[in-house]
Amino acid sequence: MMLPEYIPPPGLVYWFTEEEKQEAEERAKKIPIKKDSIVAGAGRIFGALGEIAVRETCFVRFGIEVDDHPNFDWDLKIADQRVDVKSKVTNYEPDESWEASVCNYNTHQDCDYYCFVRVFGDKSRAYILGVMRKDLFYDSAYFVRLGEKHENGWECKADCWNVKISILSPLETLWEKRSGS
Repeated sequence: MMLPEYIPPPGLVYWFTEEEKQEAEERAKKIPIKKDSIVAGAGRIFGALGEIAVRETCFVRFGIEVDDHPNFDWDLKIADQRVDVKSKVTNYEPDESWEASVCNYNTHQDCDYYCFVRVFGDKSRAYILGVMRKDLFYDSAYFVRLGEKHENGWECKADCWNVKISILSPLETLWEKRSGS
């Protein structure tokens, strides 16, 4: 297994093994297609890869055990924190002008933290951009409507809440200084 290398902000990069890609394929098949899915379920594989990247980075790089039993409200339990992994597909290296999003129809998920991940379209690697406590996310986020164009050319595919990735905390926040974080 290849160790993820540290990338200064915005986060960590994780390179997938062939076995992990196969695991993601199997995992994606078990995820129901949501009626309001932006890409008609085609993104399930990338969501599964994002979850695997976070799980393996926590365990391999940091030695942190992860409870990997995803449900509607959260994907991973890391250091007693219920974490919902929000993955998007990309073909570019992360840039600090990027934003992290939560679709408006997911605002009621019962989790403690969001972890934002970008998975390359070729499924070779994922960037773990950072984490944010759910309550702080909504205190910091702004609303973006379906169809709105972002200054960098990105077009919103669903109503969502966004924050700049530059304000996300490192993954280690989940197990370090948890009081008041």
